[in-house]
Amino acid sequence: MTQIPLKLLREKEIILKLKTKIHRHPQTANIDDLVKLAHHYYQMYLISDDERSKSLCIGQASYYGHWAVSKGYSNVEDIKLFIQYLEIDKAMTNPDDTTEENLEFLRKKLALSKSTP
Repeated sequence: MTQIPLKLLREKEIILKLKTKIHRHPQTANIDDLVKLAHHYYQMYLISDDERSKSLCIGQASYYGHWAVSKGYSNVEDIKLFIQYLEIDKAMTNPDDTTEENLEFLRKKLALSKSTP
């Protein structure tokens, strides 16, 4: 079993509260919280040692990343990371049309963010 870093263990309670709040009241989800969840799940993906956990974590990372961008998040570097999350998720699972649509959406947002000063 993989040893979870202490920093991530401390964040676990915060992340669970944040996730619960967002899913109970999705309309109140703010971009910063969604980005935090996306990055948290990516970190969990990196330390997971079994394929099922990795798949679940990267799926959550790409889900929250896409949600943040759909709410207006425009940081170019993070959008690039969210695209990577989706590509990893696509490679690990049987992708459906939604995965492709999400990738296209993020790529368009990335192009728009790069063209906006």
